Amino acid sequence: MKRIFVSTFALMLMFSVGAFAQTATNPAPKTAPLKWATENIDMGKIPQGTPASATFKFTNNGKEPVALKTVQPGCGCTTSDYTKEPVAPGKSGYVKATYNAMAMGSYNKSVTVTTDGGDVTVLIIHGEVVAKPAAAPAKN
Repeated sequence: MKRIFVSTFALMLMFSVGAFAQTATNPAPKTAPLKWATENIDMGKIPQGTPASATFKFTNNGKEPVALKTVQPGCGCTTSDYTKEPVAPGKSGYVKATYNAMAMGSYNKSVTVTTDGGDVTVLIIHGEVVAKPAAAPAKN
């Protein structure tokens, strides 16, 4: 009986030492290939009822071509246009966000960009919608 106990204890000790001997490996963090000039644009004050656009530019700093898989505005009041073809290494592309400024007041809108490699970037446009200036009366 003593022999079984000692054998079991020795076996357990071997497995526990082996578990502690393993080292955790932390791979180097993956860097996104797209380098954005900015991810946040202040559009300032825009007149009500006048759509306003902002263009976000990026450069592919990776070693492979990158395609924008999805470009999704955060709401129906914002539309987007973007570089449709894959962007070669060292080349540039864009995402254009257009806000339909119907409601008065400040706004903060997003456009979520996902690449074919799975990288996600959230672009932000913000500003304030102000009353449209009154039209000057016609001269007789």
